[in-house]
Amino acid sequence: MVKIAAFALGVAGVLGDDQTKYNEWAALYGTGENSANEFQVFQTNLRLIEATQANDDSATYDHLGPFAATSPEDFNVRMGYRATTGATQGPLLDVSSVADSYDWREHGAVNPIKDQGQCGSCWAFSTVANVEGVGSVETGKLQSLSEQQLVDCDSSDGGCQGGLPSNAFQYMIDNGMGLESESAYPYKASDGTCTKTSSQYKAFVSAWHQISKDETQIAAAVQQYGPLSIGINANTFQNYRSGVANPLFCNPSALDHGVAIVGFGTDSGKAYWTIRNSWGTSWGEEGYIRMIRGSGKCGLNTDVTTATGVTTQLVEAQAPLAVSNRNCPSSPSFLHAQLSIELSFSDTCATVSEEIEARIQANQGGSWVDPHNAGHYFLDSASSSQLDARRETGTASIAQGGPFTDKLRFTLTQNGGGCAVSACSVSQVTSVFDFSGSYCNIRNLVCGSDAGCVTEKHDFTFEEGKVSKSSGATIDASKCIVPVSTEV
Repeated sequence: MVKIAAFALGVAGVLGDDQTKYNEWAALYGTGENSANEFQVFQTNLRLIEATQANDDSATYDHLGPFAATSPEDFNVRMGYRATTGATQGPLLDVSSVADSYDWREHGAVNPIKDQGQCGSCWAFSTVANVEGVGSVETGKLQSLSEQQLVDCDSSDGGCQGGLPSNAFQYMIDNGMGLESESAYPYKASDGTCTKTSSQYKAFVSAWHQISKDETQIAAAVQQYGPLSIGINANTFQNYRSGVANPLFCNPSALDHGVAIVGFGTDSGKAYWTIRNSWGTSWGEEGYIRMIRGSGKCGLNTDVTTATGVTTQLVEAQAPLAVSNRNCPSSPSFLHAQLSIELSFSDTCATVSEEIEARIQANQGGSWVDPHNAGHYFLDSASSSQLDARRETGTASIAQGGPFTDKLRFTLTQNGGGCAVSACSVSQVTSVFDFSGSYCNIRNLVCGSDAGCVTEKHDFTFEEGKVSKSSGATIDASKCIVPVSTEV
């Protein structure tokens, strides 16, 4: 039942009470240039506060928040969220170990609250909160990254006019763009010219996916991945102060604000989500809102996404090794599926291992973009006898389908003064390709630039232990030496 706030005061009493509340608010935040108009807006908002509070007794809405004298038109400037379309849902997770409560703020994966100001960049703050959190979970290091870089540089979104985390994830993947630190590319709350610098990149996204709408699955995803990007209808957020919000009036199909779920729990029998906002610490519960959990309130479960495979280049890390220009023989290659190629080198295995490691680490802080499949390579471990790596692709930009992750292994065996390297896949790739034994993908990693070695397509077929070039591939033999021997 909808409750209508009742007022026992007369007109004079109402005006006097409104003026007292306005004076309380102004003592905290100051008055604008047109205080008379501001007071009228404040009065209108008071009636909305009273109506919202009358229909939600588990949270507090009042006039002491920073936006109590902000008109709906001015407030809506902050709402810049666009719903995801055509996303690939990630795998369903095991929910048997979902905790009763979990909060990534207690586990070092959440930065202090930020403030987007009068700019519809909520999507950028939601994106960055997710990348920061997932990066912290995956690397053990929490960094503060730049929202302004996305506002200025992500041409798939609209800057202060709005955007979408999934667009931002895909833009970073497609363009090999990492995120700079907040200090290197500070926030200005306005659209600007892109001034990104690749040498300043600190975090990279290799893939992303959408999470199930099931809220138990979302809880499992929070525990597994870290803080998640979500869209929500925030029409009752303006004057929220505390408690577990369970508003009556919010359209779950009209998502207009991007935020991040950082945890969940229960308060007095009410299950809730802890949601990180980007309106400063004077709003809500020091910048956070708790929303009722389990009913898809305000559409919070309908557009949940996360980046995966986030790698970071730490500020204190040494510069990556430079790739040498020495004239080494044939080069180890990353491969698809179950193909294995053995290569012979005249250098020692320690030198060859260093070459492979340097080639990966020198490109984008530990990841190397594969333009054919819009994926990234990551080096998980390296020694003079074995290197383990993985390739994680993106989603929408893969023309032939995806995404997928391929685990790769280089085994180095010393042979006199030289080194034999077996480069092979150690896990079956899953994608729309037929990987049963008719396709592989070879990409040169060592010995200088990739440019001109294999261009356009890098598709090869193999049979009876022999690798041969397909019609779409181009090889410059002067820059890419053919392997001495091959084995399937």
